[in-house]
Amino acid sequence: MEQRAYAQKMEQGAQAMQSTLRLPMGRWTLGIMVLCGIVFLMQSLGDEVYKSLFYWLSISRMKPGGGSIGLPEVLRGEVWRLVTPIFMHGNFIHILFNLLWLKDLGSVIEYRQGPRRFMGVLLWTAVVSNLAQYWMSGPLFLGISGVVFGMLGYIWMQGRFDPRAGMRLPQGVVFMMLLWVFLGISGSIESMTGMRVANTAHVAGLVAGCIMGIAVSFLSRRHP
Repeated sequence: MEQRAYAQKMEQGAQAMQSTLRLPMGRWTLGIMVLCGIVFLMQSLGDEVYKSLFYWLSISRMKPGGGSIGLPEVLRGEVWRLVTPIFMHGNFIHILFNLLWLKDLGSVIEYRQGPRRFMGVLLWTAVVSNLAQYWMSGPLFLGISGVVFGMLGYIWMQGRFDPRAGMRLPQGVVFMMLLWVFLGISGSIESMTGMRVANTAHVAGLVAGCIMGIAVSFLSRRHP
């Protein structure tokens, strides 16, 4: 009986996720995309503007080292730096790829669970992926891809552990994103494109999203 009930829940979740990547775009998702676009356009206004943006939006201006955790600006109160690197991008292909995925994955979360959950996933995965990348390679990184992988992980785990949430991604989407992580770690993407890849941010964001997805699933079971 329990297996039958679970199968019915899975079927309900699958039906709810039909055409999931064609859901209406969420307003908050669109807002984050527009903000990324504005910052990207400002980056093209010249070296001085670019340097100024990086000065204020990067996670830090100093590398961690000497046993220190770094982040002197954050420790002085500039806490926005834990998130704001996600709004800058390296080139048009970089921002295009990220925003196309953000549009789909972010809209799924916002449509199914509301803007608060969307922003919660975004902020959590942004902070975790940015900190991980900073401690691995220093402050010279940018982009929202860590959040994109985090949202993938969140939706993936929600689908596995709470089918009633209606957030089950097609297997092909999960495979494609995991393949991208593998190719990045192996160095294949960098060798083919010449672009530096923030692999630590990708993996950390994915893991952070999975953890949040599992946690929310179990909490929703205990407090339906």
